[in-house]
Amino acid sequence: MKWCAFFSQTGSEIIELTNKLNKQPDFIITNNESVKKLDIYNKFNDRIIIIPKKPKEEDYFEAFSSLNINAKDTLITLHGYLRIIPESLCNNFKIINLHPGLITKYPELKGIDPQKKATVLKHSEIGCVLHKVIKEVDSGEILMANSTESTYDVDENIKLLRCISIELWTDYLNSSLRF
Repeated sequence: MKWCAFFSQTGSEIIELTNKLNKQPDFIITNNESVKKLDIYNKFNDRIIIIPKKPKEEDYFEAFSSLNINAKDTLITLHGYLRIIPESLCNNFKIINLHPGLITKYPELKGIDPQKKATVLKHSEIGCVLHKVIKEVDSGEILMANSTESTYDVDENIKLLRCISIELWTDYLNSSLRF
């Protein structure tokens, strides 16, 4: 199984995962046009494909074609990828997202900035879920979840959720990619 990781922000989660797993993604796709200034580019520049900031369906398929990515043998993971995946990709590829909001308990945390929402709403519990990506945002089948008590501080909660996210990804990728 090939592993293709997507990101929009810094890609730091991908770096942290590769260090923990001792395995690198086969391909990395980003819509961050400033990627050449980031640490991830220094580490993985030969594996990175840059797509437009607001990619269209054909941009994804063009990138996949250039990398020989096909639906049968590729797992796509989203790591802070801030774009909605086109329905055709959702229907044809195995795409997994980590959402840093405990949507199993608090469905109102779907969408952007769930860490801040959970803190503002004074949720006593925070967590992350790994889910399949479907056309509806943060609505696919939940594969794994984990949680902890809230600190009621946004920055501290973000740090806790980062640790949970790395644990969930590590467990999931170890079992899915069979390293």
